[in-house]
Amino acid sequence: MGAVSNVCCPVIGYDKASVIAHRANDEGTTLRAAALATGFIDAADYDRIVDPSKMVGHLPS
Repeated sequence: MGAVSNVCCPVIGYDKASVIAHRANDEGTTLRAAALATGFIDAADYDRIVDPSKMVGHLPS
């Protein structure tokens, strides 16, 4: 959870990213669902920012 919420920090700020992470944990839901439920970020921005392929390096072939 931490890595994903950290990716959002530059866009929505640490405090809002923290609220999202706690909400997801407390409600047993995904970070995406929690982010959208808070209204801090919309689906298009979340999907653009939280791109797992950009969060990990290139995998060896």
